[in-house]
Formats: sequence, C-alpha cells, structure tokens
Amino acid sequence: GLPISAQQDSLDISIVHLALTNPLADETTYQITVTQVKDFAGNQGNNLYESFIYYLPKFNDIVINEIMADPSPSVGLPENEYVELYNNAVYDIDITDWQISIGTRHYNFPELTVIPANSFLIITSDDGLTSLESYGYAIALTGNSDLTNSGQVITLRNTAGQIISSVTYNDSWYNNSYKADGGWSLERIDPENACEGIANWTASNANQGGTPGQVNSVFASNADVTEPRVLRATVLADDTIAVYFTESMDSVDLSDLQIYSVDHGVGAPSYVRPVEPDYKQVILGFAQNFSPVTIYTLTVDNTISDCAGNNLGNNNTCRFAIPSLASAEDIVINELLYNPSDDGVDFVELYNNSTRTIDLQTLRLANRDETDTSDVKNVCEIAPDGYLLFPESFVLLSTDGNKVLEQYFSPTPDVFLDMDDFPSLPNDNGNVLLMDQWMNTIDYFEYDDNMQFPLLNITDGVSLERINYTCVTNNADNWHSAAASVGYGTPGYKNSQYMEEQGTTDEFTLSSTILSPDNDGYQDFLQINYNLPEPNYTANIFIYDAKGRKIRRLLQNELLGTNGYFIWDGLNEANERIRPGVYIIFVEYFDLNGNVKHEKKNVIVAYKY
Repeated sequence: GLPISAQQDSLDISIVHLALTNPLADETTYQITVTQVKDFAGNQGNNLYESFIYYLPKFNDIVINEIMADPSPSVGLPENEYVELYNNAVYDIDITDWQISIGTRHYNFPELTVIPANSFLIITSDDGLTSLESYGYAIALTGNSDLTNSGQVITLRNTAGQIISSVTYNDSWYNNSYKADGGWSLERIDPENACEGIANWTASNANQGGTPGQVNSVFASNADVTEPRVLRATVLADDTIAVYFTESMDSVDLSDLQIYSVDHGVGAPSYVRPVEPDYKQVILGFAQNFSPVTIYTLTVDNTISDCAGNNLGNNNTCRFAIPSLASAEDIVINELLYNPSDDGVDFVELYNNSTRTIDLQTLRLANRDETDTSDVKNVCEIAPDGYLLFPESFVLLSTDGNKVLEQYFSPTPDVFLDMDDFPSLPNDNGNVLLMDQWMNTIDYFEYDDNMQFPLLNITDGVSLERINYTCVTNNADNWHSAAASVGYGTPGYKNSQYMEEQGTTDEFTLSSTILSPDNDGYQDFLQINYNLPEPNYTANIFIYDAKGRKIRRLLQNELLGTNGYFIWDGLNEANERIRPGVYIIFVEYFDLNGNVKHEKKNVIVAYKY
C-alpha cells in the first residue's frame, strides 16, 4: 500500500526515505511503483517500478570461510594476511556497518559493501589490497598483523550486534605441521557446517597456498552429525559455576533457566548467561551457596541442541564441587611421554590421589634447573579458566590432545586438557615439576631414558608409567615402560603396569609367582616387597636358576627402611632375556647386632609365543 510518509534525503536528493504502514515480511519479493514524478529539469516519469527482496540475514548466512594468518614464506600468494567471507545465502546481502572483530580489534564495513549470493569478499589491509584484489572482490579494512599465527578469535556481527559467524582457530587446525609454518591458508571444508571447529577446517590444498575469492580447495560435504556433550564445570564462586560443552550450542536453548538442575536440593539456577561468541560455555548462578563437603551433579535437559540441531542426548551431566588447595602428593605425576613419535607431542598425566576435589587453576607445570634444583624455569599455567580434578581421577596434559589421540587409544578423551605452553622434556633425561602458584612442590619426577624396559629396540613414543600411586615418585623402581599391548601408552586412564600394594605381615613377599618379562602388560616385572619390624637392616638379593647358578645380583649391602620394594625386570646381569623356567629369589638380611636371616621365594618365568 501507500507509505505513511516520504522524506527526501538531506545529503543526496536522489534518495527518498519511505515510512511504511506495515512491516515488510522476511524473504518476500516486493515491487515499488512511482507515478507522476519529475526531475529538476522537468522531465516527468510515470508508472516507474522496481522489484526488490526483503531478507533478514541469519546465523551462518555469511561465513568466515578462509583465513591466511601466516602468509610468509609465500608458496604462491602475496605475503599479506586476509580473511575471506562467503555468502551462503541465495540473496545478495548488504553488510554496510556490520562489524568484524579480530581478537580485541573491531572494524566496521563501509557503505555499499554488498556480497552477492554465493560469492566471496576478501578482507585485507591497505598494504594487501592491491595484490589481493586481482583474486576477487576485496576491501582494505584490517591491520597488517591482526591474525596471530598461533590462533585468534574472529567474529562477524550484524548492525544489531547479533553474531552471524564466529571462528576460534589455532595452529593445530592445519592438521599439517609443515603448512602450519607459513604460506598456507586455513580453509573451511563445508560452509553449511557452522558449529564444528577443527573438524571442519584444514590447511589449503591449493598449489599457491590458498584460494582467496574462489571455492576452497578442500570444499566437500561435511555435515555436523556429532552429538554434543556436557564436558565439565568449574566453580567461579560459592554460588556460581561455568559449564562447558564440546560444541557450540543454540544460544536460545542455553538461556532457558529450566533446562538446568543440580542435585542435593539445589535445583534450577536463578540466572543464566551464555558466553559469546561460540556459546560453548554458560555461566549459572544459584540462590544458595554450595556446601564445601559435597560433590554435586548438574543435569542439563537432553533435548537442547547444538547450533546444527543435534540434540544433547545422554551425555548431559557433569560433577562439580567447591575445590580444595593441593598439598604435597595430593596429585601425583602418573605417566610421562618425553620422546614422542614423529608429529607427536609430549604429555604428562596427573592422578588425584587425595580424597578432595582440586582446581588445577592453582597449579603449574615447570622444570627445575639441572645444576640448581632450587631454580624453577619454564613455568606453565595448567588451566587458567579452571579445571576440577576429582578424587581418583586422571587428567592428560599436552599442547594438542588431538595429536595424542591420533597415536594412542583412550576411552576417556574428555579428560584431555590442552595447555598453551608446556615445560621442556628432553628425549634423554630431564624433570617435570608440579607446583602450586605459591611455588610449593606438589610432586616432582626426574626421568631418564635408561628407565625404559632394556629390551626395547627404540623408546620413541613409549611412555613411562607409574606402577603405584602411593610409592615414592623419584624411585626408578616405581616406573616402567607402558605395555606393547596398549600401544605403549595409556593417556587418561589406568596404567598398563599399575600394581596395588601387597597387604601382608610377611617380611619379604613377591607380587606374583609368575614373571613374563616381554612388556605385553601382563606380569612384566616382579615386585619384591619387604615389611620389617624395625629399621637398620641391610640386605643382599640374588637370583638363581633351578640348577643353582647365579644369574643376577639384584641388591648388595643395601640399607633398608622398615618397608618398601625392589623390582626385578626378568633380565640377567648382562640385561639379556633369560630362559623360561623356575627361578629362586634368595634374600639375605641382617641387623646391626649381626643377626642374619634368609628367605627363598620361587618364581616361574614364562613367555607368550
């Protein structure tokens, strides 16, 4: 119908602003007709008409489609950073005055910035415009070095401040260590897939290193059909928690107070705040404080969905508790990979050996100086945003958990925690220190490659596993190579070589009557335990075969404590494999008064063939 009013523009008299009686309907084609109008020369126009489509851009209509964060050294493209946008819609979209944010820097698009349907826009700096506009529609908008090589958050918002597209990339998204060193862009695989991060991005396959203004070289159908999960929660205050999801969630769903419930009578939160820009996190505040002695369970309605429409499903709960500060040996270093296979990463596994929940936000990984152990270096925060480690639970620390999963099986990948930085772990020997933020030692381990099983041909990719949580960390007998049967590592779950302490009143006992020293995870070593009535005993331990021939001197004039253990790896004095059969463990121990005791224990050495 007719407009309510018509107002000529004060700056451009060829423009008229119309106020309409009724609002326009989204995704509708209209025709405007102008009758009996004259220009300033007196020329008259009658029944002039023009068709137009009214369309409100929606989430993912314009997508961040390609990122050149590290253009040097060039493999073909200009050495200039750029971000490419792609219009996913079937309509041309005017993004005038929309805002793109790169980290903490914000840029508004100039007037008449229109991206045609199914077309691209290259965003670069003043320096990059001349060289990049030959590849397609390009504008100069950003700075020369906004895109950090290691990672950044890029967010596109419309004039109402609504998020249309957001990407939080890092250098692991290249999935190729060579291309991550520079000259290659990151490309989105499927522009219709808005939710997934690393699973929908990879390094360009184009010979020139990228595809600005063109269909991406890695373009393919890659629909998000993965069910999201509640990952974990951290405690921000006595009445407030942060909840983390594995994928970007529907922000409208997250805003509903009634989808959350906490047990022990707490119930639903009193307020909720979804966290932009990726909506993988939500802050929940409650009307009452949490008890410091209770472990709570949060349940989220499993009908809510991620931004691709996949329902949350049954992985909809997580625990949380008011955390305690860690004391020495509350958390122990439980597994260490210091010499990873090609394209692998170092990792450190921790185990909570206490009865309390501890927030890793207060802890650090570091190294002690080789010459001055009081000097701490390479201090790295473990979890700046918080991470609750519950009693009898594991956490796997590395700089890239996805690379760990590529090389090792783990039934619990949700306990993998990526750190921005990592202490130095040399391949031959070194140390790792777990300390709190006040530099109090929680645990400390000095490792050496000689601690590995001697019959291994190579130790690349073989982790060292702790045998028992409560035994001394810096005792070489408390560590052993991970078994071959588990792929030489058990990241995030119980060690293949774990052994419980033997509860007995005998003075000397064996962990087993069978020894199978082939590093397959079954009886790979023999633990000789002792439990003496008083200190100051000195011991000798010898291994004999069935014919009485001595094959190994395990201990000579060793001063014992009141309890402890020694390990026999099943090898002879020359570190050679012995024949299967019956062997005798002969123990001689004596006190300061000259009282001598002897014990003999039999063990069967057997192998799998």
